Amino acid sequence: GLDLLLRTKELPCDLFVKLNNGKILKMLNCGDAFTTEEYEKYTSKGIEHLLIKKEESIKYIQSVCDDVMEILEDDSKTEESKVFDTHSIIMTTVSQLGLSEGVVRAASRSVDFAIHFFRENKDFKKLEKHIFQASGNYLTKHSVAVAYIVSAILKNSRWDSPETSNKLVLAGFLHDASIRSLDFNESYFNDENDLLNLKEHPVEVLELINKIKNIPPDLDRILLEHHERPDGSGYPRKLGGTQVHPLSSVFILAHDVVDTIFKLQLENKDLTDETLQSHIKDETYQAGHFKKSLEAFRKTKLFD
Repeated sequence: GLDLLLRTKELPCDLFVKLNNGKILKMLNCGDAFTTEEYEKYTSKGIEHLLIKKEESIKYIQSVCDDVMEILEDDSKTEESKVFDTHSIIMTTVSQLGLSEGVVRAASRSVDFAIHFFRENKDFKKLEKHIFQASGNYLTKHSVAVAYIVSAILKNSRWDSPETSNKLVLAGFLHDASIRSLDFNESYFNDENDLLNLKEHPVEVLELINKIKNIPPDLDRILLEHHERPDGSGYPRKLGGTQVHPLSSVFILAHDVVDTIFKLQLENKDLTDETLQSHIKDETYQAGHFKKSLEAFRKTKLFD
């Protein structure tokens, strides 16, 4: 989009335009500046988008996100502009995941709530830059994905309401806030030491969140329980499916779904609802509230 191009200091790749006859022409070179004059020239001709080569898309997205992070760190910027830039990171991540418009619509109001909650709570600002890093970062992609998937599952459950959606989307953004390593990947472990270190982080994130004022009821419990398992093999308290909070069961299942999506992407498999559904096994989620959460997931269409 042309609005997003205005936020880049210099273009990270060549830009092209598609003419009415289907011919594609290069209009701007890598390293050029996209000025207000350029913007007005294209919009006056009814052009809303310019094209880049597919193989350069990740480089372009990373460049835009790097520029956004500089803006987030700029104390001279208004809160309104920072909210816009955070949205840019979130929506870029959602686009990479290929989520359907229906899923985006289902989560959008709660995502707006979460962003404004962060902006209005001064205690959260210490965590903000860590959570909303460049969209290619694992922790950011994972947190954004969980926030959207949990909202989509909730829409088909008996617990659906604006309040519970807001609560679970907040949990999606916050659940890994205590992890500091930028190279950390929660879905794949190199050795047993990685898993041992991970087991401490639900308690650590709870300690961070307890310093923040006016958090929604039960958010702390959902964060503490997000690595428990239906069969009681999880951590930190080894709670089973009948012991965790009902909304924790929705969150844990959504977390598993996101891990599966990332695994399928890593294996270069097409993301379809049929493929994803086949990887989530019924027998894993039969205890307590997990059964109802699984029923809600089975009704959910995540992809176009």
